[in-house]
Amino acid sequence: QVDHGVWIAARTSAGPTQIAHSTPVYVTVAGSGFHSPDTLEEYLDLSGQYLDELQEEIAQPNGSLDHLAWRDRDGLEEQIAETREVIAKLRRELGDGE
Repeated sequence: QVDHGVWIAARTSAGPTQIAHSTPVYVTVAGSGFHSPDTLEEYLDLSGQYLDELQEEIAQPNGSLDHLAWRDRDGLEEQIAETREVIAKLRRELGDGE
């Protein structure tokens, strides 16, 4: 029995180098998300840091094969903005729950 959203995945191993992991199944309770209330704030902070790093990465063209995200800058900027809106909404919900 769960009282908040969770994700569940199956993992198995058949030998030292043989491991399989299923796609997660997301479980929500009463229309809530699948995040853990105990770690939500920490992961929202971390997600914001990742978005900051990505924005820095796409700000400047770079010819290195390891740094080509800037080529998709317009689409990534749109997705970053959408993700920041989701993070802000979750932060508001977190604040409402305190």
